[in-house]
Amino acid sequence: MPNKELKYCEYFNVNEKYFQCIDESAINSGVSWQATYPHEAFISLLNGAEKMLGGITNKSLWIHGAYGTGKSQCAYALKKILEAPEAEVRAYWDQYEALSKNKVLLEKLIGHKEQGIVTAYRYASGSISTPQQLFMAVQESIAKAIAERDLDKGDGTLKESVIAWMEDPINNNMINSLLQQPEWESLFSQSTADEIINSLRKSSDVSSLMDNIFKLAAIRFDIVLEEIKGIDFVLNCDKERKPGIMSISFPGRDSEQLLHRLDLKGIMISTGAACNSVNTQISHVLSALEMDESVAKGTIRISLSKDNTEDEAHRIGQALCKILQ
Repeated sequence: MPNKELKYCEYFNVNEKYFQCIDESAINSGVSWQATYPHEAFISLLNGAEKMLGGITNKSLWIHGAYGTGKSQCAYALKKILEAPEAEVRAYWDQYEALSKNKVLLEKLIGHKEQGIVTAYRYASGSISTPQQLFMAVQESIAKAIAERDLDKGDGTLKESVIAWMEDPINNNMINSLLQQPEWESLFSQSTADEIINSLRKSSDVSSLMDNIFKLAAIRFDIVLEEIKGIDFVLNCDKERKPGIMSISFPGRDSEQLLHRLDLKGIMISTGAACNSVNTQISHVLSALEMDESVAKGTIRISLSKDNTEDEAHRIGQALCKILQ
């Protein structure tokens, strides 16, 4: 008699906790991260993460591959390895020969865990299509992770900072006044600053609204830039910056000299990343961006508060022109 034809299900078993896609439903249903098979690419990811946590490299890690190849599964497993109890991680490590023979990597990762790691994980990000949306999504994910750990979140997200800036009575009144002008009225569906704040709080996708707010908040900086348009400069910030802050570089110039000469004119600026007008060190932020030294040395940071006027913005630009021309 001919052999009975076997079905695929008779050749292998499928883990009952297997999920086709790592999404919110899978995570809430208790998808097993321990079932992640440590193939060569995943072990390479673990090694890269360890080097990054150890300060050997400051480069970010990029997981790439075709749809359905397990990118989300690997990212989720890495997240759990970095936040799960030590005993749980060791049990996972002992399951697979490829990991059990690499105890050094395990001990290094556990050592980093003991220093304290906050993991932020985001899924279903297919709607992100602009740098600003990515920037805000990353910030919100980090803020959520910090809140879940009940840690001090510091200055908060960019959106929270914008809301606080708009709630200030002086800025609130300024925005209300600008919204009466046709050029700004056409950009906003809201008619008052409070309506804009309400929209920011209620909506999850506020990238377009934030973009328009930054344009509105940058009026005084636009005045400075207009005054120095005949001078060679590099603008180091864009529309995603916090309102009231601008970093600008003058290639080949000495920022320390600019600081002191502006100081003599009663204008206080900074050459660093912090609000310190006497700090003459190259900003660690600019160093991390691998900016050319000649550009970095000519970098200043201008901060305008709610109390600074448009006339004062003209004065800053005019002073820079006299010094640099």
